[in-house]
Amino acid sequence: MIRNRSLVVTIWVALALFGFYANANINSLLTTSITVPGSQSAKADKLIKSAFGENTEGAFIVFYEYDKKSTKAEVEALKEKVIKAAEAIPTAHVVQNRALNGLLFANIQTTYDLQRAADFTSKLRASLDEAGLSSAKVTGPPAIKNDVSPVLQSDLQRGQLVAIIVALIFLFITLRSIWSMLIPIIVAITTISTSIGAIYLLAHKMLMVLYIPNIVELIGLGLAIDYSLLMVHRFKLDGDINRTKRTILISGSTVAIALSILIFIPVPFMRSLGIAGVIVPLVAMAAATTLQPALLSYLGAEGVKPRFASTYFKNLGEFVVKRPISVLLVSLFMLAIPASQLVKLQVTPSSISAIPSNLESAEAIKIVTDKAGEGIISPIQVLIKLPEVADVNIARATLAGEIANNKDVFAVATDRSYVDKSGKVLRIFVISKKDLGSSQQLINYLRTLKGEFPAGTEILIGGAPAQGADLVAKLKGTFPWIALIALLFSFALLRRYLNSLLIPIKAIILDLISIAAAIGTMVFFVQNGIGVYKLDQIEIWTLLFVFAVLFGLSMDYEVFIVSRIRESYLENRDNDRAIVEGLANTGGVVTTAALIMIGALTGFISGHFAGLQELGIGLVAGIAIDATVIRLLLLPATMVLLGKWNWSHPRLRR
Repeated sequence: MIRNRSLVVTIWVALALFGFYANANINSLLTTSITVPGSQSAKADKLIKSAFGENTEGAFIVFYEYDKKSTKAEVEALKEKVIKAAEAIPTAHVVQNRALNGLLFANIQTTYDLQRAADFTSKLRASLDEAGLSSAKVTGPPAIKNDVSPVLQSDLQRGQLVAIIVALIFLFITLRSIWSMLIPIIVAITTISTSIGAIYLLAHKMLMVLYIPNIVELIGLGLAIDYSLLMVHRFKLDGDINRTKRTILISGSTVAIALSILIFIPVPFMRSLGIAGVIVPLVAMAAATTLQPALLSYLGAEGVKPRFASTYFKNLGEFVVKRPISVLLVSLFMLAIPASQLVKLQVTPSSISAIPSNLESAEAIKIVTDKAGEGIISPIQVLIKLPEVADVNIARATLAGEIANNKDVFAVATDRSYVDKSGKVLRIFVISKKDLGSSQQLINYLRTLKGEFPAGTEILIGGAPAQGADLVAKLKGTFPWIALIALLFSFALLRRYLNSLLIPIKAIILDLISIAAAIGTMVFFVQNGIGVYKLDQIEIWTLLFVFAVLFGLSMDYEVFIVSRIRESYLENRDNDRAIVEGLANTGGVVTTAALIMIGALTGFISGHFAGLQELGIGLVAGIAIDATVIRLLLLPATMVLLGKWNWSHPRLRR
């Protein structure tokens, strides 16, 4: 590759330039849809579309506070203004237009999906202003997406800036050379932009989540700098980077395997995160093993002067070797404290109320919270599909009354207009007192109701809250099995690479302990509102993503350190000496890489979105725990206690 370095650099520059273009245009292709294919909510939403010509995700909600002393005629005039304003959206029609204690509430349905509907948010607001309703607030899924997208982009840019500044500081301290410091940054930027370019192309053909650019930036920066530092360190030691290339390929493969578990979850939302997660390590591996050597060849060995505090990590290794049992017990006790918070864990599909308070859609949510139920933002729809046209008004009224008696229900709407043209599909709008993330119990209750309808009647529960409940149920049911398969694949890969039976088992156990402590830390901070939104529940997608990323990064660090320990052991056959030398040679690389990634993640924690804050806390905690307690204490302590059994590799009898 070095002989063709100019060609290599040119190819990567071209890929990066396309990535820059993609990054500027990808936002319009991203969504927050949480639809679960094949679920009851998906069937209900399909029925809503075919029977009523509406898309659940494309519904706007308009709120207008009026004088309670207004006459009935004045209120009706306000309703007509809302209907007129809704004409700004070509396919819109108002399905609910109600006055509740000084609050006018209008549900504007469209045929558009979330992405297309969001484009009409500004037009609807302008139309309401022209109609004399300038103080009206527009919210609902499309408006929220429209409002949060620029804020999310701003958070991303700020996070990137913070990440690069932090990376530059630590890289300068470590590498002590401006030019050698810039190489990991160039590799990282190239990795991120190329990954975004690939995702941009995929987003034209499949659903991609709004948070993906943020996540790609996080993983891309971390992995690219990890691999760059490892390559630079080995390049300076002996100029032989072939062993390091192999380590990087194995490490990247374990990260890709860990993140690939999300692809196999049968939910487009999670699958898109998995695809993005797999693309990044693959690109990072390619950049580290082609672009990095090409750039290093321009500098030469004399241009690279890394400093990784090897003496400190050597002394730490000697300390652990002398006191393995004490180190093991103290470390486990330290991890048990945050892990104990897992008993308080509660999950939600989404925290719709936790968005920046200065956004119009957030202001609307506050009005609703004060005057009605948060569920009015995303009403539940009960679909009644009759086998034939029949007079079921009494039965529908009885069912509506039963629903209204539920303590979690704010209001029920059963207007006669909620019947399709065939007369066979009826619906009831149910407004929960809680937002879509907290309505799972109500959804479960609604799905038990049968009503007094003719034989063959099918009752389906749809709308965003039902989608959320189905998402949680699907993830809880499928993720454990998929994660187990990923663990087995990781075990097989490490066993073959390290030629050991116990080290891969030990690695998996330590990774799971680290992840438990990280998620426990996330629960503690979020549910107590320490520096972030205070929420009673954690968004379930962040838990799964934190698990996948941390498992991958933990294996990443494991391969870095253990591969070096094994290399030393094969040279001198002294287990304790190999552990000390392995820590001395790689402890600084792992610690520096972890510090850079932790610095980068602070942008998530200080951002404006609950999901990304949760993600930031979980990953910061996990990386900090793994790079210190796990890799520098527990790993060497367990390897000391296992002794020669570390390198045992019994073969199965045929």
